[in-house]
Amino acid sequence: MKNIAFVAFKNLARHKKRTFITCIAIAFGIAYLIWVDGMLTWADNESKRNLKHLEYGNFIVSAKEYAEDRNNFPLDSVIEKAEAGKILQIADKTGASAAPRTGFRSMVSYNRRYGLPYVVFAIDPEADAGVFRIKDNIVEGEYPAKDGDGILISAYCSKELGAGLGDYVVMETRTRHNTMQAIQLRVTGIYDCPNPQVNKHHLFITRTTACLLYTSPSPRDRTRSRMPSSA
Repeated sequence: MKNIAFVAFKNLARHKKRTFITCIAIAFGIAYLIWVDGMLTWADNESKRNLKHLEYGNFIVSAKEYAEDRNNFPLDSVIEKAEAGKILQIADKTGASAAPRTGFRSMVSYNRRYGLPYVVFAIDPEADAGVFRIKDNIVEGEYPAKDGDGILISAYCSKELGAGLGDYVVMETRTRHNTMQAIQLRVTGIYDCPNPQVNKHHLFITRTTACLLYTSPSPRDRTRSRMPSSA
């Protein structure tokens, strides 16, 4: 064994240039592998943070019927006001932040004969800011007030519709009782967040404004929650 090691080191010393190039290649390969692994880990963590802070929270509470058809945002399978209140009380007792949201599909238009499809979320601005970070990504205007009557759109939506801060857009949607409703809303804020799904498809109005579209008071399709940072 000693002879093998001696011969090996002797050969390395004999071909110094080749040995040097080989060491550099190995070092570069290991460094590149570490860099790629770090980038993939960062991308994975960033993706999870975006989903948590901008789209889903830590977990979602919804009616069973809603969960089975959640991609279509059914308004006939919502959590009613009394049940939503109980969920919010439980969240408060456990130290978690919770925010009721009602999502629905809508056609939104600005100075045109046809609308573009978006998902609109009716939110309680104060509670929503405790779970999600849309408020931290406002680039123009302001985050909705509790009883505000405007609409918060993304920078992508603003460019796609051609609507800017202070412009009025028309939102058309189908209510939970299968009737069509339209409402004109002023753009009071524009956000630009790092989640492309949210940027391209999500608009926000207050629950007060959403009640104008419903024939029953304050439905919730789901309640999203975020656990305390220590959890």
